[in-house]
Amino acid sequence: MRSENGITSFDALDGALCAIMAEWNRTDIDFATRVAHLSDQTSSVGFLSRLNGNYFLIQDVTVFNDSSKDTLTGSAGLDWFFAGTADKVTDLSDADKAFIFV
Repeated sequence: MRSENGITSFDALDGALCAIMAEWNRTDIDFATRVAHLSDQTSSVGFLSRLNGNYFLIQDVTVFNDSSKDTLTGSAGLDWFFAGTADKVTDLSDADKAFIFV
């Protein structure tokens, strides 16, 4: 998953990106459960039925910040941001999930 904000360990692995997106786009589980599955929270409900296999989004392990200043904007509903201290998140709500790289 390449974004304007950084890189992942999976940028060149189409299968990993597809598995992560399959989990993220699920409609049969809620936002918190999708984030738990994608962040390797093994005690989360339904963890063994996750669609992302063994591909996880973990700050500074598989998700890395770049050195540029970015502006991040989510969409309707709940969002999950990985942002650096110089980055600006334009619509972060209390219900969103954000990891700030230090």
